[in-house]
Amino acid sequence: MDSKSASFCGAKWYNATIWLGHGHTVSCHLPASHDIPLEELKDNPSAIHNTPHKKKMRKMMLEGDRPSECYKCWSVEDEGEDRISERVFKTIQYDDLDLDAIPLRKWDDDTFLRKLEVSFDRACNFACSYCNPSFSTTWVKDIKNNGPYKNIQSDKRGHYIDTAPWVENVAQKDEDNPYIQAFWKWWEEEGGLADTLEEIRITGGEPIMHPGVWKLFDWFKKNPERGKNMTIAINSNLVPEKEKTFQKLLDVVQYAPNFEMFTSCEATGI
Repeated sequence: MDSKSASFCGAKWYNATIWLGHGHTVSCHLPASHDIPLEELKDNPSAIHNTPHKKKMRKMMLEGDRPSECYKCWSVEDEGEDRISERVFKTIQYDDLDLDAIPLRKWDDDTFLRKLEVSFDRACNFACSYCNPSFSTTWVKDIKNNGPYKNIQSDKRGHYIDTAPWVENVAQKDEDNPYIQAFWKWWEEEGGLADTLEEIRITGGEPIMHPGVWKLFDWFKKNPERGKNMTIAINSNLVPEKEKTFQKLLDVVQYAPNFEMFTSCEATGI
């Protein structure tokens, strides 16, 4: 890592979480997410990841400067040379050839992705106590119907207090959502997501409530050779409203040769 720079982190190039419903992205779970500029998508679908903000952060890292949004890593590292921050783990997971190629490119060049976590929207049939309106429409419905929770500590995001209007979908239909359309365009194009991703993880909301997940499985069914080396993972509560939806999931996972399920079914009702 230090051969690139003292502040280098591979996640800024090869990792992303993208919320397609409202058009936000980030390259790591530690910094805050930021807007994806719509004007960037007109000619460049990869701008759902290669935003001007990320490119600025990449430039800083290549020059050895510390982006302030990565302060949690810097705080850990400043405690001593024996302390290992998240950026180390976020970098060593990538191939040396990919990492060595980064300094050879211009700082503002678009880059491909190796690992992608994507959310199509926040629709979810549960309102788990550890969740919030940002990730569950059932939580939104609860607060709309019953008002904000009282005598409970929240933060500036207003969890348990408001309906998180900043994560509302920009469109009701996928075909009207420019972020979702950019995702599929980047996915399908030659050398795009379908060719470079090692792993795609679908999160939510509840992923299996969104048609985009089924479209993705259909792609794996129709493109077995192209998708044979990619891992597809899903974060799911595995409790769909209709039993036939669960059966449908069991039927289609066979088309994803490297499938992983991460479920939150750690409790039961009475």
